[in-house]
Amino acid sequence: MNDLLTLDYTGADDFALVGADLDLDTLEQAQSNASRLLLQGHCEFLEMNAWELADSNAFDAIVCSGLTSYQPCNDLVVDLYNRFYEALKPGRLLITNYVTPPPTLTKDCEWRTDEVSSRGLLPAKLIFSDLLQASWSHPRSSDWTITQLRQEGFHEIGVEAHHGRVFPTVYATK
Repeated sequence: MNDLLTLDYTGADDFALVGADLDLDTLEQAQSNASRLLLQGHCEFLEMNAWELADSNAFDAIVCSGLTSYQPCNDLVVDLYNRFYEALKPGRLLITNYVTPPPTLTKDCEWRTDEVSSRGLLPAKLIFSDLLQASWSHPRSSDWTITQLRQEGFHEIGVEAHHGRVFPTVYATK
């Protein structure tokens, strides 16, 4: 949510930002940031599950940061993509990202290991998986993600392979 709040809206008066999350702390932080950046009049924050999104042709863009990485069920990820598709206006854009499988899980690893710090991987695993027991460790390949987005009707799909291709961003048009 905060990514959109930090964009430059100079000269733009007719826009609305809608942020949705189940985590109240995240929503409160976004509300605070919207106030600090003088954007509160353009913002609406909703406590909701993304899988309950029922809008139709309502949004010019949907940005979803890593939500599929929390979901172990592929069918539910496809359902989420369908909800995003239905909620977007025709010709509009979905921007989302996902975690790709590490070399320990697949021989067809997408990671650009020369861009990934091996010194940082073990501490990150210890902190997020072992200590915090993070539940966002449900990786999916770029091929799987693109196939599922196409299945739901998206086209003009592109992948931005930054961060060593560990956490790519995908752009898809309705």
